[in-house]
Amino acid sequence: MNKDTGKIVITTHTYYPHKDGVAIVNEYLTRGLSQKGYEIVVITHADSSLVYEEKHEGIKVVRAFDASHPDDYIEYVKKCVGEQDILINICTQTPTTDLLLSELKNIKCRKKILYVHGIWHFYWTSLNYANLHNVLSKIYNNAKWHLYYKKVGRYIKYYDAIVQLHEHDDGYIFFKKHFGIDGYVIENAAQPEFFEPVEYQEDGDSYAICISNYGEMKGQETVLRAYAKALTDNPRIRLKKLIFVGSSANEYMHHLEDVYKELKLDNDRLNVEFMCGVARDKTIDLLKHASLFLFGSKGEKFPVVIVESMAVGVPFISADVGVVRYFPGGLIVKGVDEMAGAIGNIMNDDNLYHNKSAEGKAYARQRMQIADKVDALEAIWKA
Repeated sequence: MNKDTGKIVITTHTYYPHKDGVAIVNEYLTRGLSQKGYEIVVITHADSSLVYEEKHEGIKVVRAFDASHPDDYIEYVKKCVGEQDILINICTQTPTTDLLLSELKNIKCRKKILYVHGIWHFYWTSLNYANLHNVLSKIYNNAKWHLYYKKVGRYIKYYDAIVQLHEHDDGYIFFKKHFGIDGYVIENAAQPEFFEPVEYQEDGDSYAICISNYGEMKGQETVLRAYAKALTDNPRIRLKKLIFVGSSANEYMHHLEDVYKELKLDNDRLNVEFMCGVARDKTIDLLKHASLFLFGSKGEKFPVVIVESMAVGVPFISADVGVVRYFPGGLIVKGVDEMAGAIGNIMNDDNLYHNKSAEGKAYARQRMQIADKVDALEAIWKA
């Protein structure tokens, strides 16, 4: 037990065994704090497929939030947090935080921290203008979330600290403009395995990789069509294959398979593999030995998978989402044509390729190590 404080209570909508970006960050931060001697309690959503309470790597996980009994969740959190404890609410726009906002003044503890993983993107993009439905949806959601954050503003004063992902992130900019809060910045990080040396494979084929759960919002179809176009436009390109890695097969993955079959009719060189249910160590190995990382997501804040590609020195080509444009180590594109062009440019220019690889790896090694992020979070209540 760390003598500096009581336990650390974290409320979140996602945690182990889930593997989305926020869950991954939650897990490595809690693991790091636990290794420093802190007692950690994570309170998250109930799940019929998982036990109510368990210990995971020494961390107590309680799946106490049930949407049909919100008052029980509120009371559980209030009873769990003692006067010497640290309370960390993960994310806004989620009931595990929202239900506690009006109770913050009644929760007596050492520090209350709001850890914001981005917020609603209020700015308009070309996708919002695509059709009438998108326009009306954008108007409605902007109004809804403006009202929501007006409510949040009434309670924000009860937090001792606000943590944001990046100084250019939507959350940082919005909180500074509307609440006058600069906040602490703790960027996402990569697991230590990504910084380990890569074993050279002499006879391995050169391939591009896209790692993301299969879904329309993840933009894998853009990646697939861009890769196919790049092969057509650059017959001598060194890439032999495109590999997609997702958590599980679903309808969208099968749609991608159909698109691949159609595209292959026009170019028999096109070689695409769809993988799912791949073990974590195998996924890391696939990324380490890839030549290029492709990312077509339509909505992200600070994608951990981009951090991971930088850490292993694999250049990325990404859609212009979240704060990715501020990262070295890759190229930012819009749409199929730009991505296809970028694939050809970087694979045909050794200097560009190696510069991007080195820049991304150096940045990740300097600024995206988990131990540094754990220390930065701990420093908030030690200050």
